[in-house]
Amino acid sequence: MSIHKVISNTVAQTLVEKNTAVFFKGRIGGVNKITMTNVHASAEPVMHLFIQNPDVSPVETYTIAKTKIPVNTTLVLSDNVSFDGTKYSLKVQADGTVDCHVIVK
Repeated sequence: MSIHKVISNTVAQTLVEKNTAVFFKGRIGGVNKITMTNVHASAEPVMHLFIQNPDVSPVETYTIAKTKIPVNTTLVLSDNVSFDGTKYSLKVQADGTVDCHVIVK
């Protein structure tokens, strides 16, 4: 199973919601691979991929990756991208107007 999202603005998008019925590798949050592809003709956004626990104060946020993605380039994350899905949501946010496709497997 995979999740596909198109990121086109600066609003943080939830890829995998905490405690959802979405399972990867037999458990909540067991992500195998994440790809982020910049298909915009000229913009090179900084993409921020992170996990977040909104149930505590202050909100816990941990960065998995924060990097600029050049035009027509795909960033592949496949090493240590699993997380505790009973505690955290997986989110992504861009720093500007973009056209970035994100796939979580």
